[in-house]
Amino acid sequence: MKYDECADLAQKNFNQFVGEKLLPELRSLKSSTTGLNGLVIPPTWILGSVDRPSWEPKTSDKEEYVMTHGDLGPHNVMMNLETLEVISIIDWEYSGYFPPGFQKWGATRGTFRTF
Repeated sequence: MKYDECADLAQKNFNQFVGEKLLPELRSLKSSTTGLNGLVIPPTWILGSVDRPSWEPKTSDKEEYVMTHGDLGPHNVMMNLETLEVISIIDWEYSGYFPPGFQKWGATRGTFRTF
C-alpha cells in the first residue's frame, strides 16, 4: 500500500474510532464539577485563545459536564502498524470534566490532517 493510501486508511480508522467509540464512551462519564479532582487544566485549544491567570472548578446542580481528553489528535494515538487500527489513546494530562462543547478534537477544529 502506498503512503497516501496508508495515511487515508489510518485517518479513516481514527475518525471512526473517535466518533463511534471514544466520544460516546467519554460522554457517558459525567460530573457536576469541572476539571478532575479539584484541578482544572483546560484543553490546549482553550489555553491558546483565553488569557486567564487561573481556572477554578465550576459546579452545577446536575451532572452536565462530560469527560474530555483535551488534546485529542493523531499525535496522541497509537495504531497497529499492520492493520492501522487504533490500539490506544495516550497523554491524558489535559483530560477532565467540561461542558460537552469542549469535546472538540482535531477533525472538528479543521486542524486534524497531520499524518
